[in-house]
Order: sequence, then structure tokens, then C-alpha cells
Amino acid sequence: MPNKIEKMFIEPEVEGDPFEVSDIDTMLNYINADTVAPKSATMFSRKGCAHCQRALGLLNKQGGLCGSY
Repeated sequence: MPNKIEKMFIEPEVEGDPFEVSDIDTMLNYINADTVAPKSATMFSRKGCAHCQRALGLLNKQGGLCGSY
């Protein structure tokens, strides 16, 4: 018997593609409302990738980056 889908986090079509219902906080809260979100994350990046560099820059700006490789 196939598994039953209980919840779908479907985003509305909005310019700029913001996360409104499929962000990690919303999903984590749905799975376990009593949980505490982790304060750290891992990011894999590729040297020379403009998107990776932009993301690493944003993490550095927010003080969330421990190191870059």
C-alpha cells in the first residue's frame, strides 16, 4: 500500500520567488511544533561559482559563516 501524502507545501506564483510556506521553519514546525531549529548549517560551494560566492557573502554578512574553502 502506498504512503499517504499528509501535507504539501505549495508556494504561490509570486514575483521574486519568495519562500512563504515551504521554508524550513514552516516545515520543521509542521513535523514537530516543539522542536528548536538548529543554529548551524552546512553549505557546499564550488570555487568560481558566482551564486556560491553571493551566498557565502550573505552568510558572512549575517555572521553565520565559520569558514570558507
